[in-house]
Amino acid sequence: MRLPVPVHLRGPPGRYAADRRVITPCVQVPGVGPHAGTTVCEPINAFTVETTPQTVDAVLALLGRHEATVTDIAPEDDRVTIRGRLAARFTRAITTSLPDESRGEPVITIEQSHFQPITGRTPQRPRYGPDPLNTNLWQRTNPR
Repeated sequence: MRLPVPVHLRGPPGRYAADRRVITPCVQVPGVGPHAGTTVCEPINAFTVETTPQTVDAVLALLGRHEATVTDIAPEDDRVTIRGRLAARFTRAITTSLPDESRGEPVITIEQSHFQPITGRTPQRPRYGPDPLNTNLWQRTNPR
């Protein structure tokens, strides 16, 4: 037995899928907004820096300027090993500044550690295209 197709689903092929693509952001965006109880997290990297005793102060100053948390400083014969955690957004700044700050002597190893909730103001990205929360503008820009 064949069931009749509902009137609202009749039309050219693909029309229903197009309607869903237009309406989905209007339904999903309010659900993931600030009142949805979501938490924004950032990746945290674990680092190990091996340097000479003469450059430890410069390396620690650089790490401090980039909000790194030092968990261990282990002096050895002619090397000092510094371990800690660093927000991933500062990784590039540290790796490019480290040779200049310490005469090119340290060796740094970085690996992804965990995710941590962002404290303070949540980062914002610029919106491209119309805002799905503004339903009138969204429907004018994306006609069905």
